[in-house]
Amino acid sequence: MRYLLQVKTIAGTITLGPFATITEARHYAAGIRGQIIELHAPPADLAKLQAAGTREAVNLILDKLPAIP
Repeated sequence: MRYLLQVKTIAGTITLGPFATITEARHYAAGIRGQIIELHAPPADLAKLQAAGTREAVNLILDKLPAIP
């Protein structure tokens, strides 16, 4: 899955990316007020996502998905 980072500024919205993983997008967005947007809905198993107990567990599941070209 790929992600974009949208940063709202006085001059307008700036879009950065795409990022290959949610972790990469969050790392780049550290300290920046912005919104991370997924380009496609995850083809992940929803039961696994619901059973994940932490945000890190969800990120690991999403990061292991094949990249969308």
